[in-house]
Amino acid sequence: MEEPLQRPRLTKRTLFVLGAMNLIDCINATLMMPYVDRMVSGFLDSSPEDPLVAHWIGMLIGVYSLCEVLFSVFWGYVSDRMGRKP
Repeated sequence: MEEPLQRPRLTKRTLFVLGAMNLIDCINATLMMPYVDRMVSGFLDSSPEDPLVAHWIGMLIGVYSLCEVLFSVFWGYVSDRMGRKP
């Protein structure tokens, strides 16, 4: 007869680590916001108030967020296969 698998316990320490990781991820997503207008206007050699700069800022932030969502599945799979084992 097979022994039932024990479910991992969700301790306060685990919840703290998960919460900290979520906070860091949110900070990471908004880290470039204060500087992206000057960066894009420098690349386009135009004023930060130019509508084309606003368009490319929106594209940059949108593509960054989309890539983060799409590649998180891949990195999760890689960490499950190659990461630390219990």
